[in-house]
Amino acid sequence: MNENVAERQCDGYACTNDPSDKACCDQTSDCVWNNVCYNDGDGHPSLAATCNNGIWEANPCMGKQCGEPCLFISGICDGPDGNCYSGGGCLLDCSPPSVTPPDQRIWANQNCGRTGSYKCGPTSVCSNSYTSCTTGGTSTQVTGSWSSYTPPTGTYYPGQTMHITLNGVSNSPSAFTILTECRIVKPDGSSIYFDNWGSGNVDFSYQIQPTDPLGVWTLDYCGLWSDFELNSGWSLRFDNTDYTFDVNQSQLTVTVTGAPPNWQNIDATANVSCVGSLDCDSSSYRMLTYDSDPGTCPSDYSSYTLPSPQAIPSHQWVCGAAKDNAGSEGFSNPTEFKVDTTPPSSKLKMLSTYTSQTSFNLTWNGTDDESGIDCYVIQYKYQPPNQPETSIKNITFPDGECTTQTQAIFDAELATGIPDLDGYTFYFRSLAKDNAGNQETKNVFDTYTKIFMAMVKFEIDETFQVTMARTEIIKILVSNSQLIADTIHLSLNSPHVTFLDTGTQTMDLDMNPHEVRALKAVVYPSSLGTFNLTATATSNVNPSLTGSDWLEVTVVTPPEFPGLNFFSLCLLLTISALIYLKFIQGEE
Repeated sequence: MNENVAERQCDGYACTNDPSDKACCDQTSDCVWNNVCYNDGDGHPSLAATCNNGIWEANPCMGKQCGEPCLFISGICDGPDGNCYSGGGCLLDCSPPSVTPPDQRIWANQNCGRTGSYKCGPTSVCSNSYTSCTTGGTSTQVTGSWSSYTPPTGTYYPGQTMHITLNGVSNSPSAFTILTECRIVKPDGSSIYFDNWGSGNVDFSYQIQPTDPLGVWTLDYCGLWSDFELNSGWSLRFDNTDYTFDVNQSQLTVTVTGAPPNWQNIDATANVSCVGSLDCDSSSYRMLTYDSDPGTCPSDYSSYTLPSPQAIPSHQWVCGAAKDNAGSEGFSNPTEFKVDTTPPSSKLKMLSTYTSQTSFNLTWNGTDDESGIDCYVIQYKYQPPNQPETSIKNITFPDGECTTQTQAIFDAELATGIPDLDGYTFYFRSLAKDNAGNQETKNVFDTYTKIFMAMVKFEIDETFQVTMARTEIIKILVSNSQLIADTIHLSLNSPHVTFLDTGTQTMDLDMNPHEVRALKAVVYPSSLGTFNLTATATSNVNPSLTGSDWLEVTVVTPPEFPGLNFFSLCLLLTISALIYLKFIQGEE
């Protein structure tokens, strides 16, 4: 017979149909107490219990102390208002429930420190050293709290660490260890559980990983428990307010510094500069240079091969790249370095070799592939007839000696203070300066011109020496100094001299206003000695306008025949005369 469950059946003798007769049980749903059957639904004669389908239903630990046997069922109670544990105790479980990836559990302190503690009520433990529910032990209520709670806020970037701080975590009785747990939910739905056994200041920290999802993260809850909730632990304090913070991609601002604000003609030094959400890794600074503006810098870090700093010796564009301590990459915009160490080049336009004027137009230009031309210095010198050259001087312009002009009228009389410049030769050159300060240098002059004021003049003034029986060339200068075009009639007074262009002793030369022309005459002497060669020029427009010049010509013996006697010399002269006559006949 089971005192808890009615197992006896009426045997046909002891049973009656009187419902008030409790001598034996006639239904399996009846309950028994002290050998008396009670029908299903009857109340217990002395306990606050009711028969329910053969079982007395009541708190099996009603009135029981921690460690006493349970009522109706086998087991040990955890206190007067507690639970009945069939295993013989109410040991709290320190083992953490398992998590399924990508969820994870992070410990601050994993040591439970209270193995053998027993639960003695919804929020109580046994007071008997908190190690067992012994008979007669009294339960003590467990409380827990914190003094401050600081959730993470704002924005975090990969590599940064967020913190959850619970200061002043405490519990009573102090010998009982409690659990602190917080849960963060990521944007992808995965969770991080932060756990700590013990009291004091608790700091849960997590470093944001480059693989973590970006977006809004939520601190779902923080609380204090006697045990893990999934292990039937009971809550001491709980805050389920949602606190959110952002996780974004790390932002790096990368620049290239050291670019000169203006053009310069010395090397510049380029440096990579980095400011980011996280600290920048200076060992990752790299550069890339271009000879022309690339428009944008590439976003492939491996293409940056030059270390920082870097010397920039010419006009270049520089791109920079850097990483932060989390490995995030950043790139600069192209930065122009205005470095130009190459001098410019320039040149004066060629002047006519001869001029009949004392003022003439100078024109010049130059090139510079980088910084561009800033200004030009125009230099001149002159040489009087049969005298040394003067020192070099700079022409002064309205904007100074280095001018932005590219042409000017040069007045030779005003520049020299000499009224008669006939036969003077003037030399000119340009020296360009670019915007970086590079100055062009030259060892020679670009052009020259010789002032010739007479109508006709032999180019040389000294005695002209020719060798017997050999032709020589004499240069004759002819000038039309009028403001109108004219035809100049020229003549030579010696039968031994003819104009090269005509083969005759006379010729007419059409000339433009202020034109100077150089002609050549051929001298073929037939006898030794000295004679005066006269060249005469006459204007056809104004016959009264005439001019002439003469040159002393000396005929000498060929150096390879120093010992000629008189007969040989006469023979040589005769042969020369015959050749000359034949030459004249051939020309006619």
